[in-house]
Amino acid sequence: FPEFQPQVLDSLRQPLETGDAVARFYFEMATNYEYFRRVGEALTSYRRALEAGMNDIDMFHNCVLGETRCLLAMGKNDEALAFLRMLVDTVPHEGERAAIARMADDLEKRLRRPK
Repeated sequence: FPEFQPQVLDSLRQPLETGDAVARFYFEMATNYEYFRRVGEALTSYRRALEAGMNDIDMFHNCVLGETRCLLAMGKNDEALAFLRMLVDTVPHEGERAAIARMADDLEKRLRRPK
């Protein structure tokens, strides 16, 4: 059958291996892990989604928020702030960079607030 030739199968597999598809897979895993309070697994999945790369700015923003939430839930406040500050210096999308800078500033204020 021609549909089972290697080049046909490879052409079907390629769309599944794009950054957006891989990132979406890990993002969905992360949100499920987070929902069930499996924060360590959620953090790993958010990181894998970000590493996969994506063009969807909303998914990127939600991955950033998710990773930050996980770090804070694990008590890694300084790491969460450093993560956001690192992104401010590296994210190419100007609007997203500004939003992340505001999140970092807000987090820094909250962390310095006396209890």
